[in-house]
Amino acid sequence: MSLLSSVMDLLPHEPPFRFVTQVTRYQSGECLYASHEFTWSESERMGGGEAVPEVCLLEGLAQTAVLFTQLETSPLEKWEFPLLGHVHAAVQGEAGWGTPVNYEVKMIRILAKRAVLSGSVYTSDGRTCLEATLTVAVASGREELYEEAAGCGVLSDVPEAVANDRPDSGNQGTEHQDD
Repeated sequence: MSLLSSVMDLLPHEPPFRFVTQVTRYQSGECLYASHEFTWSESERMGGGEAVPEVCLLEGLAQTAVLFTQLETSPLEKWEFPLLGHVHAAVQGEAGWGTPVNYEVKMIRILAKRAVLSGSVYTSDGRTCLEATLTVAVASGREELYEEAAGCGVLSDVPEAVANDRPDSGNQGTEHQDD
């Protein structure tokens, strides 16, 4: 299993709340690229409309930021969950249903399990939908809260194999890209 395919196991979100389906590129210490196709069935669950709601695009960008932060620091431990902090976003366009969107997250600063990142969401033809600066952090919850969230499909356990396939195990400074 390649590093990029195992990265998705780090994301605690589960469908229908997962808005990242593929990581396409990771450059240690610099950036992470991911994508998702907002399907017509997702459109029906979200009340229809001609365009993907901006909040869903922002959530996908935040999920990409969570993945990048874990790759740069360490995977979430049991009873830990990601938090989205401050967001400063500018909407620049729309993404239509049934077409892929791409997420790009770049490091501004990362400390322990906190990060300040810049990000962009753009369509497969290169049109920018949203640009943002966001902060993410890791919070630790009680076992009961974790189990309740896991039972709702919001969180999933991080497989041990993913923790062992990390960039700090000799892959520092290397670029990974799926074709």
